[in-house]
Amino acid sequence: MEGLVKRFGGLVAVDGLDLSVRRGEIRGLIGPNGAGKTTTFNVISGFFAPSSGRIVYRARDVTGLAMHRVAAEGLVRTFQHSTLFLEMRVRDNVLVGRHLQHRRDLFTALRQGGAWSAAEDRERVEEILAFFGLAAYGDALAAELPYGAQRALGMAVALAAEPDMMLLDEPFAGMNPEETRRMMELVAALRARGITILLVEHDMQAVMGLCDAISVMNFGRLLAEGSPAEIRRDPKVVEAYLGSSHHAA
Repeated sequence: MEGLVKRFGGLVAVDGLDLSVRRGEIRGLIGPNGAGKTTTFNVISGFFAPSSGRIVYRARDVTGLAMHRVAAEGLVRTFQHSTLFLEMRVRDNVLVGRHLQHRRDLFTALRQGGAWSAAEDRERVEEILAFFGLAAYGDALAAELPYGAQRALGMAVALAAEPDMMLLDEPFAGMNPEETRRMMELVAALRARGITILLVEHDMQAVMGLCDAISVMNFGRLLAEGSPAEIRRDPKVVEAYLGSSHHAA
C-alpha cells in the first residue's frame, strides 16, 4: 500500500498509509478502536474503493478492483462477524468457497481438453474440513456449530478459494482461551501451507505470540512497525494503544 487514503465525506479514515507485507509472513495490524484497521482491510479487499493511493499485490496493481476480482487474484479475506450460510450444511458452506477456483481453473481445463470434476471439489472440501478439525461436523448445519467452530468454518470457506494471502479480521474475537489457542494453531498451520497472513486483532497475547511483524495504526496513519518485542517496548504504542493492557502481552 502506497499513500493509501480513504475518506468518508469530511472524515479521513485512512490517511496516507504506507504498508508492505512480505510473502510468507504473519503480519499483525493493530491499533485502538477507530484507528482505521478494518477500513484498510475493506479497501485492500475491494469492499471500498480508495480515495487515493495505490495497492500492489504480487507486482500487479489491484487498486480499486471489485471484491470478487481481488479474491480471484488470490487475496481473500474473512470478516469480524460470521458470513456463513447458517441453514446450509458445513461441507456445503466450504463448497461455496470453491467457486473462485472454478473461475480460475475452468478455462485451463477447457484449453487442455478436460472437464471440471465434481469429485475434485468433494475431495478438496473433505481435506479442508479435516484440516480445520471440522470433519465430524460435515453434515451439520452451520448454525449448530459452537462459536469457535463457526469461526474456523469461515476460514475454511476462505481457504477453499485457494488464496495466496488471507486477510483475517479479528479471528480471535469472542473466543475463550482454549478456542484462541486452537485458532492460533490454525493460523500458524495456514502459514505453513505457504499462505501469507495479514490479521487485524485486539487480543494482544495472540498477536504477540503469533506474528512475525506488527504494524500499528493510529488516526488512520502508521504509528510504528517492528517485531513483537519492539512493539511491546515502543513508548508511542504503549501510550496510544497498549496502555492499560500491555501487561497481558
